Amino acid sequence: MATTTRGIYYPTSSNNIAPLESHFSLLAGSVDQAMAKSKSGTTAEFSLGTTVGTATTVTVTFPAAFASIPTITGTVQTLVSGSAYVVNFFNVTASGATAKVTRVFGTSNDGNLKVNWNAKVE
Repeated sequence: MATTTRGIYYPTSSNNIAPLESHFSLLAGSVDQAMAKSKSGTTAEFSLGTTVGTATTVTVTFPAAFASIPTITGTVQTLVSGSAYVVNFFNVTASGATAKVTRVFGTSNDGNLKVNWNAKVE
């Protein structure tokens, strides 16, 4: 068996691939393990004041807890052009985090903001 860079096993020409059930079971298990290391999601909609420097916090809850504390990154999604935001994460745990969203440019009233996030453990 060989392994991808993400740790997923697969049979090669030198492997005896009978019975197939055991190989598919191994493959499914390795994909399951790889997927457990990364989760993505989107928060509920929220609004933010129109003054540059205005900030708010949003709760991020992972759909399932990680085995350890993950690294989390994210972006702010808006339906209105002309404004810019930054998002920082703190109080990160195995089950979630708090996102702080700050307006850094623009004064439009965009009340449909969301945080798109990705969390993963190595």
